[in-house]
Amino acid sequence: MEDPADSTPNPLQVEPEADFDKRQPSGVWPKLRRLVIFQVKLYIDALRDLLMSPLSFVAFLVDAIQGNQGDKAMFEALLKFGRRTEQAINLFEQHDINDEEYRGIDTILLQVEEALRREYADGSVSGSARESIEKSLGRLRNKIQNTERSD
Repeated sequence: MEDPADSTPNPLQVEPEADFDKRQPSGVWPKLRRLVIFQVKLYIDALRDLLMSPLSFVAFLVDAIQGNQGDKAMFEALLKFGRRTEQAINLFEQHDINDEEYRGIDTILLQVEEALRREYADGSVSGSARESIEKSLGRLRNKIQNTERSD
């Protein structure tokens, strides 16, 4: 018989979402890939925010001067654009990229990744680029091995 104390949930332990568990890769390389993709998305998101901030003031002023309201308001159009780009950037993986209707940065990044993999595998990558990639990967492997040894 189980001890009731053992079945009490730990209030500090967060139960992960089922979908999130499925997306969690094992090993260092898949995690590094996710980090790089996350960083690219952060830069894109930041650039969008930098552009939208001054545009929001302009849109507001134009709407105030022209008396635009509802669907005709430039500010509302800007907000709608922000929602669409938020979904396209998918910064926190909140949208299913396997959905046939999903069109976003993940699709573009996958295409770029596949092209790079193909070029690397075919030897199409220039010698210096290939050497640089292999050196970087070697240094990363060494760091990982040294970290594992110290643990």
